[in-house]
Amino acid sequence: VAMTTTRKLTEETLSAHYLLLLCHHLLTRGIPPEQVLAGTELSLAELEQPNRQVPLALCIHVFTNAQRLLPDPGLGLHLGQLLNIRSHGFLGYAVLSSRSIGEAVDLAVRYFRTRTSLLEIRLFREGEMAVIQLDERVPLGPLRVLVFDALMSLFIVCGQQLTGRKFNAEMRLAYPEQPHHAELRTQLGERLSFDCAFTQVRF
Repeated sequence: VAMTTTRKLTEETLSAHYLLLLCHHLLTRGIPPEQVLAGTELSLAELEQPNRQVPLALCIHVFTNAQRLLPDPGLGLHLGQLLNIRSHGFLGYAVLSSRSIGEAVDLAVRYFRTRTSLLEIRLFREGEMAVIQLDERVPLGPLRVLVFDALMSLFIVCGQQLTGRKFNAEMRLAYPEQPHHAELRTQLGERLSFDCAFTQVRF
């Protein structure tokens, strides 16, 4: 039975852009979009619509399809690597035009909800450290590791693009380390921690 794409007012959503990216990624592995979107009323044409938001239930269905079709535990990390600052529409260009790193981070936090309402993002200071903290607004279930993996990978890509330097922040993840995280470990070393109370990027 096909799922409805009608959005409830209180339903959490994700920008269709990221599902479109997922479809394009799997197509390079020989998996057609029709299989990735099977069981939903979504189409590539819909995902290409500007500012299109997709309800959480449909996101879970699509990503479950993807994980079944391409059993890759590192899928989230790979998706994050495909993104860059310009991938984020208005938000990306606003960040790139910022006059300082502080202004760029502040913009990213304030406009984060234009891309998804699945997560809450906060920026605060602890002594000399700036902290970006990401919390689930609703339980993401089977999407949790994939979503946060993608975000951590995205932070690395965008951080390097914004500063022109190697990413040197600390990452704390609120879930256990898995074999596919060896890739992150190689990049961050001791600056990467798992099983933490919160998911944070600290710099």
